Parts: sequence; structure tokens; C-alpha cells
Amino acid sequence: MSNGGIMNTKYLFFDLDGTISFDGDTVAPKELEAIAKVKEMGHKVFINTGRGLAHISKNILNALEWDGVIAGSAYMQLHGKEVYAKYISKETVRCLYEYCKKENAVGIFEGRSIIYTSFPYPVTQVLLNDENITDGMEIISVNILNPISFEEAQSLFPDMELVVYGGHFEGTSKGHSKESCMKILTHKFGIPKKDMIAFGDGANDKEMLKYAGMSVAVGKAPKEFDEFVSMRTDNVADALKKLFDI
Repeated sequence: MSNGGIMNTKYLFFDLDGTISFDGDTVAPKELEAIAKVKEMGHKVFINTGRGLAHISKNILNALEWDGVIAGSAYMQLHGKEVYAKYISKETVRCLYEYCKKENAVGIFEGRSIIYTSFPYPVTQVLLNDENITDGMEIISVNILNPISFEEAQSLFPDMELVVYGGHFEGTSKGHSKESCMKILTHKFGIPKKDMIAFGDGANDKEMLKYAGMSVAVGKAPKEFDEFVSMRTDNVADALKKLFDI
């Protein structure tokens, strides 16, 4: 192999939206082909997305035999078996729901197996109301479609780890980011961070990229990423070709 002799088993972590998926429903064909080739070489491939498990398209999950899936920073499966889950507290879920009602905002509550929303939305599976809120819900991450400052969001929801964008904000359980389950893989399963390669393009990928031994900024990833990533590429397929001579 090229680029410094990547000979031993590597563990590759792929963000979904904007990194290997551009429609939210499938892995782009060129990226999928390259990832499959790397897996055939004996390396391990993981999804690492901010989406809750229920919000990951079945087409993506079934696209190939992923070695692991990290969803919403606070949930992880290895070979289809759940090995870690930290759900948002019922109290915080209710606060988020009340906020959505007050602001007339769509709240997407992404669970282990169900997507709940505060108002009808294309992804709605269960519509929330005052009676069913928190009833058996296992919420991994939330996406609230309403503009807010980080300071206000943090003051309203102090028990959450938050990422604020222009017109919406996302959150998961406090203390979790996209590096959290990677750390579990290191400390519990003995996978060295030096053997991890992370691929991402957005603000919530920062910690994942900084943790991995090698990191790849994809597409229009923020310029600030150049301070800590190993390389920058237009797309994942091109990066894998350079790294693994495929």
C-alpha cells in the first residue's frame, strides 16, 4: 500500500450526510464501491453519524456489511449487536417538546427504532402529543428546526451536548460527541486510535477527526479543519484510492 505503508488493519469511520451520502437515503455509488474494496482488503468500516439509529436509511445500513454503526454519538452497534446506549433523559425530552410547542418548531426526536416529531414532517413515524411524550421513548439525538443562539440553547438544555447551526440545532446526551464511541472502542475493545481513520465534512465531525490517528476533511469541510486533519479531499473515494492503492 501507499502513503506511508498502511499495512495493518485500519478502522475507518465515515460521517454520512455530505461525506458518503448526498441524498440521505443511499451511499453514493463511487464511495460505496471504494469502501467495499477497502473492506475486502480486511479493514473495518464504521458509520459514525449524528443521526439517531432510526433515522439512518435501511438502504444505507444494508448497503454493505458494516462492522459497526455509531448513531447520534451516544449509541453503538458492533456487527448488529448493541454495545452502548445513552439515551436523552425523559425530563430533557419533555423540555425539548415544550420548547417546540412554544416556538411552533419542528422537533425531530431520533430514537433507537422510531422517529418522533412535534409536528407533521416527512420523516414522522409517531407524532408527539401531551399524552405520549416520553412514553417508552428511547431518544438518541434530536434536531430542532428553529434558529437559536448557542448560549440560549445551552441555558435551556444544560443536560445536552449541542451543535448550533444557522436555522436549527442538534443535540445528544451531555458529554457525548462523535469521538465518544471511538474512545470506547479504544479503551474497552483495544483498538488503538493510531489505527483509526475518520472522514467528515461538518461541524459535528470535529471531535471525531481530531481523535482519529488519521483524519480526512471531505468536500466543503470548514477551513479551520486544516489545522488538525491529515488530508483534505473532494470525495471519500479519491482519498481511499490514495490511502489504499485501490
